[in-house]
Amino acid sequence: MTEKRYFDMVERQLRTVNVKVVASHRDPGGLVEKARALLDADAAEAADHHDQGNRWDRVYVVTDVDEFAPQLTHLQDRVRLEGIDLVVSNPCFEVWLVCYQARPVADGRGVRQQARDLGLVTGPRGKDPVLGRLEDFDRAERMARELRAAHQRNGVVFPHDAPSTRVDEVVRFLRDKAAESS
Repeated sequence: MTEKRYFDMVERQLRTVNVKVVASHRDPGGLVEKARALLDADAAEAADHHDQGNRWDRVYVVTDVDEFAPQLTHLQDRVRLEGIDLVVSNPCFEVWLVCYQARPVADGRGVRQQARDLGLVTGPRGKDPVLGRLEDFDRAERMARELRAAHQRNGVVFPHDAPSTRVDEVVRFLRDKAAESS
């Protein structure tokens, strides 16, 4: 799973931030259910130890659109109220990886090929991020923001906002947390 490998890499790079990455269901509904269960377990552990200050700062569900656009439309507003941030890459996570090097194309097959052509992923299924090619976070963040801004200017909304991603917001949060603790 590309997302898990990527966030494992981010955690290793930041060192001072504790990131719990749980690879789970492929469908967003299953991912949200897993996130709810983890949140409940975190709350119960904090209550058992009388330590409400030792709770997770954020819980993100990072997912692709793939064939799940109707499900994601239904989930987006609801999960935010539950303390879960649903982070969608449209059409796929590779949009975020391509942002490190170029402007991503809009279709899933095309952006996956673009990631391979740019040397951002490797492996038999093109799911292993190439860490040395993913170093310029600031560039990737700018590109992701530019994509969202262009969609907003043009009145394009989910699920028609391909290519788009909010993974930069997760990584920015983690980087800011690392800076606070160093």
